[in-house]
Amino acid sequence: MRRLIEPELASNGRVLALFQPDLDAAQHFSEGLLVLTDSRLLWATNGSDVRSLRLDEVATLVGTDRGGLGVLEARSEKALLARFYYTVGRAKQAATFVETFERVRAGGRFGAAVEIEPEVPEAIQPESAPKVGTLFRLLRFARPHIAYLTLAWC
Repeated sequence: MRRLIEPELASNGRVLALFQPDLDAAQHFSEGLLVLTDSRLLWATNGSDVRSLRLDEVATLVGTDRGGLGVLEARSEKALLARFYYTVGRAKQAATFVETFERVRAGGRFGAAVEIEPEVPEAIQPESAPKVGTLFRLLRFARPHIAYLTLAWC
């Protein structure tokens, strides 16, 4: 994705925010990249050409989540311009992208430009095994009711 968008960035100002949707238009898993610069909104999906909109064409950028599926919509005053789908795991990244867009539309100032480096998710740590002491505490709790428990199993 990065190689597709980098040539376009040279003439479109500095990068302010990135978003990586993980679903395509058919809602199949497919990587994409949205880039917000100070003058344009650029995007590319897996295997497609780079597309872009001038920021003055985009009136709103709205992200919604429902049932594990997120939708990010770029709208003008009259029509839907673009729609990007993502899983709920990317919802925080989408919300940050929308907040940055809103600050740009409001004329906010920004510090350093964002580097275009894909975000690498951290490895999930396996859960630790339950401690044996917990089972003994449970046994102490159940001791007065042990007769009822044995009758229930029979």
